[in-house]
Amino acid sequence: MAKQKHRFLLFFSLLVLVALVMAGCGQGKTETQNAPLTLGQAQKPPAGQAGTGRPVEASFYERRDSQGGVTVEVTWLTPEYLQTRSLKMIPEQEKDLSTNLIFNIALTTHSGDLRDFDFAGAIRLKVNGRDAGPGTWEFVSQDGHHPEGMIRFKAPGNEPLRELTLSINNLRGVPVREFKWQL
Repeated sequence: MAKQKHRFLLFFSLLVLVALVMAGCGQGKTETQNAPLTLGQAQKPPAGQAGTGRPVEASFYERRDSQGGVTVEVTWLTPEYLQTRSLKMIPEQEKDLSTNLIFNIALTTHSGDLRDFDFAGAIRLKVNGRDAGPGTWEFVSQDGHHPEGMIRFKAPGNEPLRELTLSINNLRGVPVREFKWQL
């Protein structure tokens, strides 16, 4: 079980690394696309939707915020997102993504150590306006200036997803950073 969990974390770490590298290659022409979303603002799905009604463009799943000397990159991991990156899942990963809402969070700073931040306690998720309960945090990388990890929240039963709001509270003097998705 622990070995499968390790393989799963390794797979998603590699996935996110590939995604970040690919996203970085296209930075020059669409700088505003990765601008942080502000309160009340959410990105609407672009044309070209997958069968689930979710977009097939990777940028729909990726968010970025740079405040307080920390850049936060959040990626909502879904089967559709993996498809945009031409990555295939093993059955354990499919099950995990079908029962949980999973977000990869990568932070970058050039001052101080971010590892002591209480990720599980400071990150909240609202699904359709309701609190999703506590998430479970797992580090993917414990580098002090570039920590990265995944947070999992139990997916709502049969309720369709209309809006997700991931909040990171009190990170380096910034009261709230919000990342929103509207479906």
